[in-house]
Amino acid sequence: MMKRNDNMRRYLQALEPNAKSESGWHLSQDELLRLTQATENDESASPLREHLSHCPACVLEFKQLHAFHAPPTPREKLPDQSELARAWAAFTPHLPKTRPVPTVSATAPRASWWQDIFAPRLGWALAALLLLATGLCFWWALRLRNEKQVLADNFYQHRNEYIKTLNEAKRPVEKPIEQLTREVRVLVPARGKTFSFVIKAPDLPAAPNYRAELVNPAGRVIWHGPALRDQADTFRFTFPRLMVTSGDYLMRFYAAEETAIAAEYTVRMRG
Repeated sequence: MMKRNDNMRRYLQALEPNAKSESGWHLSQDELLRLTQATENDESASPLREHLSHCPACVLEFKQLHAFHAPPTPREKLPDQSELARAWAAFTPHLPKTRPVPTVSATAPRASWWQDIFAPRLGWALAALLLLATGLCFWWALRLRNEKQVLADNFYQHRNEYIKTLNEAKRPVEKPIEQLTREVRVLVPARGKTFSFVIKAPDLPAAPNYRAELVNPAGRVIWHGPALRDQADTFRFTFPRLMVTSGDYLMRFYAAEETAIAAEYTVRMRG
């Protein structure tokens, strides 16, 4: 903005006595502001200065605008807040009118009636479906596992029967399996978690180690594992009480890694 100087003051004072008539048009706010910022040598502002010479209304408005934008000189007294308020109140009506911008309230769109009903329950429905699917997958996995176990047991049983048939066909006549067959009577206690019994097998062929298997009355192998033989040719076995019921079981012995039955004992479980 143009600084205030004595030449501008003299120019404004000179305009007052000459401004006696009002013209048909007035300077705009932009032209008045441009005039306040123009220098004395600015020829483009000459028409604006000429208009001020015969328009008292523009002179008054120019004085107010120039007094508002020009910085005070050291000889001038700074106006207080009340004077500034009155000056601003007098200047405000001359400002260009602007249309108020309508405010748009950012309200969330209203949900439809079906969203109000089903939206809160959608999460619970999805959770229930996921839980049901997990349960079905777990049940199906258990069923497949049980079927696989049954198939494995059947395969193992048929394999043992096939091996037994081959062994009986290959066994020499002078050593039939009946010569090694023994009978053991076991009294299963009514209480307790486990029970034990021993089998003496002095005529079992010598081998570095043995393995045995227990066959239930239905012909199914319910246990198989290593068998330890002590110095008295005795084998001791310990089983869970709930593993067996009353009936005749078969305890078969195998030498080392051979598939031929080395001895077979009938274990009569009674309890």
